[in-house]
Amino acid sequence: MQYDFIKYEMDLEHRRVVAIRNGDLYALRCLGGSAWVTQDGGEDIWLRRGETMQLGTGTVVIEALEDVRIQLRRKESFGRHLIARVVEWLRRVFRSRSVAY
Repeated sequence: MQYDFIKYEMDLEHRRVVAIRNGDLYALRCLGGSAWVTQDGGEDIWLRRGETMQLGTGTVVIEALEDVRIQLRRKESFGRHLIARVVEWLRRVFRSRSVAY
């Protein structure tokens, strides 16, 4: 069994609220449903399925507007994950091209 401590997924029932300290360490992704996100000193965001946002400093409050599944991912991992996907895509693109000499 393998554990991934870099990301964490949770389900929130409608109207459930959760607060996260040190939000600037994380990116938040909505995997299903929708949530209202309030950040210290920042704007409020309506996050829907498939959307991702970088969290700001301080405390972040997430309220489920309906049953929602969210994922918190440490920002370092988020960047590495994106780079790995780009590298994988480039390999597929260049592998599919035939080179004529």
